[in-house]
Amino acid sequence: MVKEGIMRGHKISEKGIELKDKLVSAPIVQPPDSDFPFEIMCDASDYAVGA
Repeated sequence: MVKEGIMRGHKISEKGIELKDKLVSAPIVQPPDSDFPFEIMCDASDYAVGA
């Protein structure tokens, strides 16, 4: 039973490290896939515009 607990913790740690690596790496920008629906959201203020 103890070995299973350690194994689960090890697997969770690996996933946590993998998630951290993905969050700090540069994203790959790709054009949207026109086979799937998507929406564009915009926001504006007095001094900036974002999309």
